[in-house]
Order: sequence, then C-alpha cells, then structure tokens
Amino acid sequence: MTQSQHIEYNYNIHGILKVNSNFKGILPDCFLTNKELENPDIILRLVKKVEVSSDRRIIQIAPGLFYDEGNDLVVSLFNLGGFNMGWTLKGLLKERTEVFVSSAYRRFVQMPVSTVHPLNDYIKFILQIRLILKGYSFLLGGSFRPKNSDYAAVISSSGGMGKTTTILNLIKKTGAEFLSDDTSIISKDKVYSYPSPLRKRVFGSLILGYCRNIPVEKILLPNVIRKDSLNARFIFFLERSRKNEILLIDSISALNKIISINRKIIPYSTERSILGYFYKENQYNINNLIKKEEDILKSFLGNLKCYLIRAAHLYSYIDLITEVIK
Repeated sequence: MTQSQHIEYNYNIHGILKVNSNFKGILPDCFLTNKELENPDIILRLVKKVEVSSDRRIIQIAPGLFYDEGNDLVVSLFNLGGFNMGWTLKGLLKERTEVFVSSAYRRFVQMPVSTVHPLNDYIKFILQIRLILKGYSFLLGGSFRPKNSDYAAVISSSGGMGKTTTILNLIKKTGAEFLSDDTSIISKDKVYSYPSPLRKRVFGSLILGYCRNIPVEKILLPNVIRKDSLNARFIFFLERSRKNEILLIDSISALNKIISINRKIIPYSTERSILGYFYKENQYNINNLIKKEEDILKSFLGNLKCYLIRAAHLYSYIDLITEVIK
C-alpha cells in the first residue's frame, strides 16, 4: 500500500475515542486537536492502491475478500472500470484498529451497493464498533439542551421525517442549544455532542438525489453549539399522522424503535470486511457485539421519558415537543 498523503489529523472524541487520520471530512472538525495522540484507538489512512499480498498465509474467504492470518488483517478488493477499489481492516477488536482505503474507493463509491458502503458510512461502522466495546453507542437522533435547563433531549426518527428541520427550528425559535443533528453518542445516562455536518438535499427524491454536507457553524451561531455532554431526560420519536398527538411510551417500545433505526442507518453487521473479520474471529461472536449495543441503548432509554410525537405537518413537531418540555 502506497501512502497518498503525509499530513496527519488528530481527533479526540470526548476522550472516548482517539483517531489519527491522514485525511479530513469524515469526523466533525470540532474534535480536531493539536496535541499528539498517545495510543490512538483508530488509525485511518487514505492510500493510492490496496493490494493482496502474495504471502502464503493469505486465504480467500469470499470473492474479493481475503484474510491475512499472520497480521489479523482483512482485505476487500475489487476493480471497477480499471480502478482499484480496496480497503483493509486490521485489529477491529484489539486496542488499535487500522483502516486503509484506496483513493478510488473514496471517490467512486457514493451509494451503498450490496455489502459495499460509501467511506463516510464505513468509518461510522468502525467508530460504532469501537464505541460499543467501550460502553458507548451511536444513537440515530439529534439532541439539544432546552432553554434554561440542565439536561438534554433527543429527537429520533427514520430518515426524511424532519429531524434536522425540527432541531434547527427548536434552536432558532425557543433558544435551545445544539448538540447534534443526526447522530448522538450516548452512554448509559448521558448524551454527547456530535456536531457532524448537516445534510441538505439539493435536488432529487429521498431515495435518488444529491445531498450536500454543510458545516453546522455556517447555519448556527457558535454560542448555541455545545461540544460537551449532558444527562438526558427525554426522547421524542417523530411520526406523521392526520392529527397531532403526544403519546407516552415505555422504554421497551422505545428500544425497539431505536434498534430498527440504528440497524437501517448503521448496518455494521452487514458490511463485507467486518463480516470477514468475524468470520475468522474465534473468541468474539458478532452477536455478542449486537447484544452489547442493545444493552447500552436499553440502559440509556430506561432513564428517559419516551414519547411519540405525531403531527399532520412538519412544523407542528416544535409546538408538540415544547408542550412536553416546558
């Protein structure tokens, strides 16, 4: 593998995960640090080309999927129009995970195809696994601090239901503070900010269309963007209905909804190199990881009041949520 860039970027995500990378644009810039990282959890490298070694310890476990027994390394490789589409995954369950991706993979894979995912999604899968191993998890939902409060509230839904619009309007109209738009990090009792760029649909439909990533700082004033953690009190699930409703639900119902949403947006258990890694793993079954994730989410939701927010119109969500937290 030939290195394509020599600049290094260090990210410290709330002291939970430390990431060293030679490219930007995957993790929120707010986690960048000028301090050199000791023992980073994840190494990310963009390289010109990924190849399979001729070492006899290399075995093929699926078309285009190889395992290097000597180096605990999975290699996923295929060619598209003569371009080298490849990435490697090493030490997924160890103290340090290393991911190398070819520049062509980053450039040309823009939509999920079978078990191949765009780079942003793939790195999110790796982050999620490392979070779970440390007792944390991504939760697909935005979060905010209501005005004059000392807690956070979470808004979750499937894609296209209005999380981003609702979060931004709550902040602009009620004086709330922003923690995250689409993805939050949670522990058993806290929610951590994850201010990733906002995805704005420029044209096209929900399924086929072009989205542009816009830094949060270009939409919200810096003084309303939090970069810390808070205890959580509420979670709201957005749904559409012919009438406006606020329904209190139990934490088990909330868990089922969160798992359904997380599995759709962060399907790490279906990605080919991750599956290849667990195919050769002897000590830790992928179902153990999934169960650990569910336990973290269950503990988190058990501390919250969980609501369904049903509205006939997108902009009614704000009034309904405000009615609960006022």
